Amino acid sequence: MRTLVSTLCIFLLACSGLAFAQAQPKPYKIAILEFDPVTSEAVKDNLGRVTAEFLITAAVNSGSFGVVERAAIKKVLDEMQFGQGSNAPGSVAQAIGTMVGAQGVLTGSVAKNGNSVRLDARLVDVASGSIVAARNAYAKGDLRSIATASELLVSQLEGDLSRLTPVAPKPEPKPEDKPSAAPSLQPEIKSQENQPVISEEKQPAQ
Repeated sequence: MRTLVSTLCIFLLACSGLAFAQAQPKPYKIAILEFDPVTSEAVKDNLGRVTAEFLITAAVNSGSFGVVERAAIKKVLDEMQFGQGSNAPGSVAQAIGTMVGAQGVLTGSVAKNGNSVRLDARLVDVASGSIVAARNAYAKGDLRSIATASELLVSQLEGDLSRLTPVAPKPEPKPEDKPSAAPSLQPEIKSQENQPVISEEKQPAQ
């Protein structure tokens, strides 16, 4: 009896876990490329790679994004002989996203001038190849500040997800749910056919 109860409990827990998993929306899957360093200081400090790493960590921790492994992205980029940078037209980003099974590709650039850093992020939709979101953030030259700016970018992109993921259409009502036709208000007219004929009895002549 105890074994039966334990088995039943395990079954109910598994069913509830499956229902919970089905109720949770799937994260938006993205591939994050290395950002392009557009100033000599950014190149010197390797900020393109650093920014990408910070963005990956922030995106994974957000729970709203699924992130493609960097090894899979590197393999695709090597096959395309495109390098690790993200200064790519939409068609290239679209091809990369398709090959790694992503819904979007996050590209961008990073510039550093003295102690000021600017991050520009662009999210390319894989289905259309167009940029569907563009955000920027500023930071100081230290790593902590750049990490904080990367988290801000991811938070802003989370806000854009509402228009990136269309709302599922409402199901149409079933035929039995549709209201039946209103009863006719016209009085029922009975057919005169097959009605008994009542003949008038003739009176005798006087």
